[in-house]
Amino acid sequence: MDQWFSQKASAGDKAFQECTKILSDYLSSTTDTPPASTASAIVTSVNASSKPADTGFEVTNLLLDIVAQFSTSHTPIIALLPAIRAIPPTPNPVYYHCESMHRENYDGISGLRYLWKPEDKQATVTPGDRWVNYNVFTVKLATSGYNDGYFMFGFFCLREALETKKESREAEFEKHIRPSFLERSAIDANELLNYDLTAAAKWVIIGASHMYRLENSVFGDDLQRGIAVHTEFWDGNPGFSLGRWRTWWGRFKCFAEEPYVKEEVRVLCREAIDAIADALFAKVD
Repeated sequence: MDQWFSQKASAGDKAFQECTKILSDYLSSTTDTPPASTASAIVTSVNASSKPADTGFEVTNLLLDIVAQFSTSHTPIIALLPAIRAIPPTPNPVYYHCESMHRENYDGISGLRYLWKPEDKQATVTPGDRWVNYNVFTVKLATSGYNDGYFMFGFFCLREALETKKESREAEFEKHIRPSFLERSAIDANELLNYDLTAAAKWVIIGASHMYRLENSVFGDDLQRGIAVHTEFWDGNPGFSLGRWRTWWGRFKCFAEEPYVKEEVRVLCREAIDAIADALFAKVD
């Protein structure tokens, strides 16, 4: 982690380097460093820079890059974000772009999960790992009470992973490779599916009860058309619904038996099956 932070710091100005050091110390501390003091130090450093808006943008991007790279960072970063948000003025330069940048990074990491170079397979953290890490961070952030709107990413993750037939998934995989700089990706559609199923299962295992309870209140008005799209496994009502949860339950059940799904992912699928059942029966009770 220290080397990763050093490389990041070398690309920024003095204020960004200070913030990188503050975050590195916060995440590597063996004592319980208060999130509020770390947040205050970050925002103070950003405000003291020559261009606070630009530095704030870079620091927010760094925070989101950290959670994709290091799963161990999730809990302390989730504690840090509300502390940053609470610092006046509202929104301050660090928090100002947080929601829009989270969405952009989500889309970016989603696209990059298709494009593996050969050396990525030997990397400590692969493009697939970053996709899973970002989804796990997002569901944990949503369930922390930070913002219910983040549950919309769970819907789209589940829809893409569970409502696409094998042939269509393979065609979609090729469509992402053709416009890229790679002639071929170092992984195939089935390997990618294992990462997608992992991310989808984590959304359900951690957040199913929340998503089932909140239903479509997590979607803004601008997403109504997006959630109304019919798929190969769903042509019913838009967004979350009892019928759709049952469909997802059945899809996890199918994947839990497929030989091309890794054993550890099949285990997660079975956990997701139980989590969906628990959420549905809890709602009924």
